[in-house]
Amino acid sequence: MNPPRVVITIESLSFTGLGVRDGHRVGQVLQQELTRLVQDRGVPAGLVAGREISTLKLPSLSPTMRRAPDPLGQALANALYDSLDRPLEVAP
Repeated sequence: MNPPRVVITIESLSFTGLGVRDGHRVGQVLQQELTRLVQDRGVPAGLVAGREISTLKLPSLSPTMRRAPDPLGQALANALYDSLDRPLEVAP
């Protein structure tokens, strides 16, 4: 049985204080880490049944984390996965 295909589209990322090259590196690491998380832990609950999430607010990151592209990309991927892994609340 083939695993489900997951497509996560991030239209834009904005970083204050990072150069273009570092910004691209953050995006690469984010993609790699998010792929690893989905492969290791499965499809996040928030994406089951093809739900679309138009906006996702992530927690703030420490100033140290914001200066280094690789740890920043990893932290963003983990925060994104954890946010998506929570079932979406349905209003009564």
